[in-house]
Amino acid sequence: GTKQDLMMAALAPKIAPALLEKIASGPSEGPLYDQLLELGMTMNNLFDLMLPCVMMLWASGTEPKEFFPDPDQAPPVLARRALARFFARAQSQGRMGGGDPEALAMWFIGGVKELTFQKHMLRQAESTVDAEVYIRSFVDAIWFGCAPKVAS
Repeated sequence: GTKQDLMMAALAPKIAPALLEKIASGPSEGPLYDQLLELGMTMNNLFDLMLPCVMMLWASGTEPKEFFPDPDQAPPVLARRALARFFARAQSQGRMGGGDPEALAMWFIGGVKELTFQKHMLRQAESTVDAEVYIRSFVDAIWFGCAPKVAS
């Protein structure tokens, strides 16, 4: 193959199948808050690996349509849809309060991704908050905003 083919094979964004399966099959019976923390940390670690790869592809002149030929099947789209279904199931089980599941999924992914963006794109690794502290604070904001409402 060509140099471009090798770069695509090595650097094209992929969602870890285990992560997608965990999202697609969840939420499990355990505490939802803990599952959100785990998903947030797992996604943060994935973004931390993926963003430099995407940056290299863009720098090489690769267009997003080359690594996402079918936008409806692009890994970020599949992950967002799976996470929206995860939130919808949690809501239907009464384990999570309101909010549009698709919007919540975009908020969750975008919020988790921001730490990686700050670290890699803005080169602020030394000034960003610790990943675990950031994810816990972010999940707290979601949880306390979307926790199931208890009748008073």
